[in-house]
Parts: sequence; structure tokens; C-alpha cells
Amino acid sequence: MTIGNIIDKMYKNFNKRQRDNYWNIFSPNVNAGDLIYHAAGADRKIDLDTIKNKELLPLWYRFVFEDAVLSRLVSKYVVVKQGALDCGFGTGRSISFLHKNFEHVTAFDISSTFYTSAKIRYKDFANISFYNTGFDSFETSEKYDLIFIGGVFMYMDEREVKQALKKVQGWLSPDGILICRDTLSKSSECTVENIKAYRSIKQYKELFTDFKQLEKINGANRNILCSFFLRLPDKLQEHNSVFTFFKKVIQLFIIVDILLVALRGAKRHPLANQMYYAFTTE
Repeated sequence: MTIGNIIDKMYKNFNKRQRDNYWNIFSPNVNAGDLIYHAAGADRKIDLDTIKNKELLPLWYRFVFEDAVLSRLVSKYVVVKQGALDCGFGTGRSISFLHKNFEHVTAFDISSTFYTSAKIRYKDFANISFYNTGFDSFETSEKYDLIFIGGVFMYMDEREVKQALKKVQGWLSPDGILICRDTLSKSSECTVENIKAYRSIKQYKELFTDFKQLEKINGANRNILCSFFLRLPDKLQEHNSVFTFFKKVIQLFIIVDILLVALRGAKRHPLANQMYYAFTTE
């Protein structure tokens, strides 16, 4: 049985209609701070009205870690920073980074809710063009120096991903870089939860046969300081000065943590969690 057959079998109960409407029932507060706003998009099981710092700090770390990974990969591989494309921008966690590092950014998302919220929340970002569409209907004649796809392919079956990557090949500039982030499984199985799937690392790599891998970075769930913070008494966790102190120290050592993550990988959750790949066309 080929990898494609395995993926097709795993997706036999994939509810595409429910998937396409999944993020339209998201209720963001466009006036909320970045951490609260993005937390709602990262984990909708959290009750934002009663969210505590012990839930916020690991999420904040995840977001800061992602910014650090993007910064590292862009600095290392992207020479020209004229145009970037964000495919499936969601709450816009990558928008601020792209806005600061590229002359112009194009961003699309299938969710009308995310699109409407982004138009309000990022209205002052004059160099960003937002579109309410998906891979199947987005068309452009532009060439991009960076294409970022974060947490999108886990909601798509193999045929959809292959079609999307064919389009990506046409959208990349000759020296353009593709960066993908998805949650993957360390095992050979693919776990399906009605609207999303966790491919194994091997299955995921099989999707990129027309691309050359430049680098892979194992994402982070929580670091040592996060773990220490969670062991503090509740009153200390909720104290703003303590929370701020841990954020500052974590951010100070975030680059070191990128290197340490690989060493901790074997002891982590069965899901590889966030995996980051940088590709170029062959």
C-alpha cells in the first residue's frame, strides 16, 4: 500500500463541509490584546473569560518560538524581501512579522470571519492585501520571495495538498522559499478528528517530492521555564510581575531553545507538535 493509499484511507471520513466552516464559528474579539486574540485561534477549548496565566504562558511561548523560527529561516534563506504570501492567515499570527520584513504581503484565508476580523485588526498595515478565499480559487500572477503555510495542510487531504503545492510552485520567485508549519505524528499512523489529520513525518515529506528541503526544525510545546512556572503556586502565577518576568527571560533565551528543542524531542508528546520545514523548488 502506497503512502497515498494510506492517507486516502485515513481521510475516508473527512468532513470537508464541516472543515470549511470550522473557523467561521470562531468569535474573535478584534480589540483584544495579541495574546488573547491569537490564543482563541490556537486553542478554542480555552474559556477566554476565565483564562489563567498557566494557560497563557505556554501559548505565548509557542507564538514567540514561531516568530523566532520564521526570523531564523527568513534571515538564512530569503535574499530578496519584496513580496510574501501567507496562505491561510487565520488570526494573523504571522502578519506582524511579515509586515515588518517584506515590502508587500498578500494573505488569504477561507474563513470569512478571519477575513473580516483581519481587515479591522490590521487596517493600519498598508502593505498587506487580504483575500477571503482558499487554495482552490486563489489566483495571482505575482511571484513571491516567501510563501508561508502554517497549520493548513493538516486540514487538507493528499489530493488537495498536491494541487496546492502545484500552485505554490508557480507562485514562488526563482529564489523563493516555502516555509510550512504543521502538527505531525511521530508514528506511521494518521489520526483523524473529523476535520483534521496528523500525518507522520514520513507521510508529510512524501507530499513535497517536487521540492528540495533546506531545513527542518522541531517545534516547541513548552520549555523548561514554562514547566517551572506551572509548578509555582497559583497566586504567584497570576501575579503580573511574575508572569512578565518569565516572559522576558524566555524571550531572552528563545534562540538557544530552538537548538535545545531537538535534544528534547525523544521525550516529547507522541505528536511531534509543530514541525517547521523550509523548502525551495528543485
